[in-house]
Amino acid sequence: KDAYPWSDATLHFQRPDKNNLVIYETWVYDFTPRRSFAGLMDRLDYLQNLGINCWELMPVCEFDGNNSWGYSPNHYFAVDKVYGSSTQLKDLIDACHQRGIAVVIDMVFNHATGNNPMNKLYPSGTDLKLNPWFNVIAPHKDNVYEDWNHDFEPANRMFHRAIEYWLTEYKVDGFRFDLSFGYSGPVYNATDHLMDYYKTAQKTSANSYFMLEHWDTWDEPQGKEYPARYNSDRGKLVDAGMTCWQSTNNAFMQTAMGWLKDGDALYAANMQGYVSYSDNHDEERTFFKAKQFGAGTMTTDLNTRAARVPLTVGFQCMLAGSQLFYHFTELGFDYSKFQNSKGQWGGNPYDGIPNETGDSNDGVKMQVKARPERLGWFQQGPRMNGYQRLAQILQLRTRLLPDVFKNNPTESLLGSGQALRYVRYGNDVYVAANFSATETRVANLPAGTWYDYLDGGNKANSSYTLQPGQIKVFTGSQIAAPDVPDHYDIQDGINNVLTPQIKTRKLLRDGQILIEREDGTTYNIMGTRLK
Repeated sequence: KDAYPWSDATLHFQRPDKNNLVIYETWVYDFTPRRSFAGLMDRLDYLQNLGINCWELMPVCEFDGNNSWGYSPNHYFAVDKVYGSSTQLKDLIDACHQRGIAVVIDMVFNHATGNNPMNKLYPSGTDLKLNPWFNVIAPHKDNVYEDWNHDFEPANRMFHRAIEYWLTEYKVDGFRFDLSFGYSGPVYNATDHLMDYYKTAQKTSANSYFMLEHWDTWDEPQGKEYPARYNSDRGKLVDAGMTCWQSTNNAFMQTAMGWLKDGDALYAANMQGYVSYSDNHDEERTFFKAKQFGAGTMTTDLNTRAARVPLTVGFQCMLAGSQLFYHFTELGFDYSKFQNSKGQWGGNPYDGIPNETGDSNDGVKMQVKARPERLGWFQQGPRMNGYQRLAQILQLRTRLLPDVFKNNPTESLLGSGQALRYVRYGNDVYVAANFSATETRVANLPAGTWYDYLDGGNKANSSYTLQPGQIKVFTGSQIAAPDVPDHYDIQDGINNVLTPQIKTRKLLRDGQILIEREDGTTYNIMGTRLK
């Protein structure tokens, strides 16, 4: 193939600080009706206006099937066939860089399915002791499929090459590594291998992101084949320059519901070196919980519920460290991940909600949910009002005052059960929020001159009475919140936007397998054009 013509924006892209990312996690198949990279291109204005500076794509490497989250990998050097071509992915990454948005892809180095070539090299059903690529018994918990043996040198080398490949060939800005605590073998644990992989990433592309789904330590034995040991060492990994996911979903679901009970402290979401999240692909939808179980009028009043989007997610993204939320959270998406596109339930994750589909929870949570386009969510109304206000808050962090948020807050009040909470960055930014669903609270501003960022940048008073669910943002210099669209002309139709398929056929000529397109262009199996 000809070399891809990367723009200067990509070739000279300045990645935002790893501790100052607002990350938007997306399942390509579910984000647009086109279910493709081309469909994602259609939403770039929407995301740029939202104010994110990092787009995390769930796995795009070739995986089993078509409708999948992608955590069933079988080839690490191929773009999945259902999402589009390699060129279309490069187009997307280059366009993101032109808009100041970094791109991170989710990589799955813990396991592979039975369709992986390294599994198929050996007879089906054979004892794994005969296959050096995989561990006989996973030396860690939470394993699925076949568990890679990272001690096996060819497997180890393959993962180093995959890291190099995606950073150079696709110019991605880094990775989120699924089940990273499982990157181990019979002798060496995940920490050892992650340190080596991280060095390869930094040598290949300095300051590339290295985000880990890496939970706390454990020491129980995982079978008689391997001794009990620790497989998680988050402090060392963070000190080395990596960032670890921080499980904060429950706290943000509690603040979204507004009950002000134990479990809603936000201290853990205010840490550099970690990626905190209000929700992600694995966790329940934050605003489903608010709709189903929220305090006050939240369960019946969309206006009340939508107003808690900038409260919950906006306040989250004012805290230290990188922050992540799942796609459509900005619209107050209030269908459960255990519901199908018709709103029917699969399984019984909550008391009193019957299984209406006959499917298991796992069978339903990867189904495409109700479409915002079809529901009119991109038109003027409460959901877009919440989007607008959230976007203004996010842009303060990612575009207007990014250097301020590279630092830790100088002061904060984040404790459990608190209605009024605040976070302060010296004399630059002060954010106050009322998490009560029913009562007002008074916020007294610190001494000095402050400006009301969300109210035209006007000079602020010394105190404000915050209504239930209200958030106020103050700046030390006069800055007015930018204009953000209150609607988007996003259509639901898919039939008129599908990319036509190119027909090909296989040929055997002079002992070589060739691929011929319908226009007569011919390639060998290595992708070299012959005529």
